[in-house]
Amino acid sequence: MHRTFSLFLLLVGTLSFAFGWGSTGHRIINNNAVVHLPASMQLFIDQQKFFADHASDADHRKGSDGLESYKHYIDIDAYPDFQHITHDYDSLIAEYGYNVVWYDNGVLPWATLWTYDSLTAQLHRGDFTAAYQTAADLGHYVADGHQPLHATKNYNGYETGNNGIHSRYESSMVDDFQNQIAITKDSVHYIDDVIGYVFNYILHSNSLCDSIFHADNAGKAATGGSYTTQYYDTLWAHLGEMTDAQIQSATIDLASLWYTAWVNAGLLSTPTNVYDNNTQPHTYVLMQNYPNPFNPSTTIRFSIPREQHVALTVFNLKGQKVATLINDTYQPGTYSVQWNARDVASGTYLYRFETNSFSETKKLILLK
Repeated sequence: MHRTFSLFLLLVGTLSFAFGWGSTGHRIINNNAVVHLPASMQLFIDQQKFFADHASDADHRKGSDGLESYKHYIDIDAYPDFQHITHDYDSLIAEYGYNVVWYDNGVLPWATLWTYDSLTAQLHRGDFTAAYQTAADLGHYVADGHQPLHATKNYNGYETGNNGIHSRYESSMVDDFQNQIAITKDSVHYIDDVIGYVFNYILHSNSLCDSIFHADNAGKAATGGSYTTQYYDTLWAHLGEMTDAQIQSATIDLASLWYTAWVNAGLLSTPTNVYDNNTQPHTYVLMQNYPNPFNPSTTIRFSIPREQHVALTVFNLKGQKVATLINDTYQPGTYSVQWNARDVASGTYLYRFETNSFSETKKLILLK
């Protein structure tokens, strides 16, 4: 079933996919993204309420802009070999045609990129009034990309007997359990390949769809097919942790895209990684990269309690060096660094973190 936005659908109210995460989820994501920003972005931090209040503006434009609806999803699994789909918009149009790309499958990744590009241009010319609105819209598209049902042709469960799951999951469940969604303060990171990064989190979202369908089946089994309080309790029991993680990731990814726009607009110096000024670690920590598995970019975080020379290196399983991510002296703090492995073959790799007095190695998986 294509996502045809017909008058009939509007009249009968079956546009369950119209509001990714629902207004509640979008507000949570836009409101909390600012907590990850460095103090140097105080102008954005001060706009927290504006970003939250305007989190669903992109949805509200659907009634006046005939193309807006198609910017909120991508039926990525409708494409053959979708895990390796070209990221180039013009190339995809040339291969499949404008109607297929826009009206059949949706253009969420490029809508995210275009909005990011607009934000960067507005910041560069100092038009903060426009930039605040664009930053709020960017939050909406980033949030949609983290909603698994915005990344599949089976967006409303028609193919698996889960009809209507879209609204039950993203709106009803989130509304009921919004007080259990907890955002943990994290650090932003610079994104050197925006469209690749967006595709990466969309592919991850797509991989979570089966969990939603299984949870819906469990909820209906528990209630005999009725959508009662018990149904939603069951849904949350299965999906609460995953949903919280997706919303947490959306806030970090949004904050990082805002941060990257500031850097590329010339408002901040170009980083290798980003220091979290509000964290004073008491010990050495090397965290598991996220996402993992990944394609093609992943983020590695570490903490050091005192000034140290830091080396962060990636090796293959033969012990051969693949990439040097860091080789410099750092002040105490928590840092993030992104590895873009688009030119590296799929496989399991080791990343080794070394200081003058500490070392640790972890595995990461590149899956193309």
